Amino acid sequence: MNTILLNNLYPSTIYFYQVGNNEHNWSSIYKFINRSSSTDDEVNLIAYADMGVSPIQSGAKATIDRVLARFLSNNVTAILHIGDVSYARGIGTLWDAFMSQNEPTTSRASYMVGIGNHEYDHVTGGNKDPSQAPGDG
Repeated sequence: MNTILLNNLYPSTIYFYQVGNNEHNWSSIYKFINRSSSTDDEVNLIAYADMGVSPIQSGAKATIDRVLARFLSNNVTAILHIGDVSYARGIGTLWDAFMSQNEPTTSRASYMVGIGNHEYDHVTGGNKDPSQAPGDG
């Protein structure tokens, strides 16, 4: 996993970026537009949860396509995926498929995720869930 911190970005500016390395290849070139001002009092969010991978969860692709369309046609500050991300349950290939499915959106938007019960690969039920919600997770 790699991270980068971007400082001193100009408002309402298009930034282009690419990720990768010479050993494992480089991605396509992506772009995002920085928000209009860091002093804006208003934020516009898109929030959703419980989205898996198409075709296993049949509505997943249509959902992320609608999220992208809404993001592009409105002044959206960030996208919140508030739990149950991908339903991969520890299966790496499903995570890869989920990330590929969502890349057209997440590569250009501020995308924040929250954890849900399906992010815990638990085997004994709700005792592994830090929310302490009753039930088997």
